[in-house]
Amino acid sequence: MIKDVTYFFFGIALLFTIKYSYQDPGNKNGLPFNGNYNKHTGDTTFSINRNGKMLKIPYYSNVKSLNTKNESITRAVVSVHGASRNADDYYTNMLTAAEMESTQMDTLLIVAPQFLIKSEIEKLRLNGEHLYWSSGGWKIGNLSKDQGPDSSYGRISSFTMLDSLLSRLVKNNPNLKTIVVSGHSAGGQFVNRYAAASPVPTSIEKMEITVRFVVNNPSSYLYLDDTRKVPDTDHFQTPITECTEYNEYKYGLDDVPNYLIKVGVDQIRNQFKEREVVYLLGEDDNDLNSSSLDRSCGGNLQGSHRFERGITYYKYLQSYYGPHIKNKHVIGIISNVGHSHKEMFQSELGRYYTFLK
Repeated sequence: MIKDVTYFFFGIALLFTIKYSYQDPGNKNGLPFNGNYNKHTGDTTFSINRNGKMLKIPYYSNVKSLNTKNESITRAVVSVHGASRNADDYYTNMLTAAEMESTQMDTLLIVAPQFLIKSEIEKLRLNGEHLYWSSGGWKIGNLSKDQGPDSSYGRISSFTMLDSLLSRLVKNNPNLKTIVVSGHSAGGQFVNRYAAASPVPTSIEKMEITVRFVVNNPSSYLYLDDTRKVPDTDHFQTPITECTEYNEYKYGLDDVPNYLIKVGVDQIRNQFKEREVVYLLGEDDNDLNSSSLDRSCGGNLQGSHRFERGITYYKYLQSYYGPHIKNKHVIGIISNVGHSHKEMFQSELGRYYTFLK
């Protein structure tokens, strides 16, 4: 059954039409039931229909299918994996965090989508309906890569897939009150930029559903203009630098990809200040030699390590928007935790903002 859902996004009168195709749970990714594949790839897939072509990504969840109407669900948590794309670990550790909080598990839906890369498609022999991205592209909303001679229908932004996923959650859970999108590391990069770029949360909030974003320990952040912190001060100004690309997307709003072009940078700046965003930083995530730390000149202009970059970004938001931004965007520091999604999710602050607030 195919349903057309049309969203009208105000501000720039942007119109998106997304066709949803409902899919039964189970082994829908073309893999044999050998008991091994689901250790790294979700055994259930989330699908959309684009111009008659099925496009899908794997996911893990505590419900059998996202397509089934469920009147008991009041809170949905989307857990976005890091650079290793280990959605299974992110799902398991988020579920454990929920159980630690002793929340009413029968009213909680947790889903961990998985954004694959080409080598995983090839290794697991997945069919042409499966989307995949470059290793860096899925983190920032780029279009998926081509696959096969009929792939022209299948290039989709990773942000569009999350738009579709959130819309599905709203449609099939009529008593939903809160959606939390939480990501760590590369997943934190994804959540930071998605929170700024997507118009969908505005539409969802008009339905009296709270949408909260939890950004955990990303390696870089999205700046809204070309200013950066002046060293040894709390001031921000346009830097004098040989790094000519420091304000290009993903670090700033120059040369943005297709998804952000359609939304428009002015709307991105305006809507981001209205979003409920929590920045959680591990106090010990300060390793200058971390193998996954962004050491590009654009990254280094944001700070020396992840913890410093997070503290600086929160100061920047106050400089850019004014002190009232603290009414919507908040920061939390978690002591004795480094670059660990498990410890961030299961921390007292992580559990509070994800399951209680």
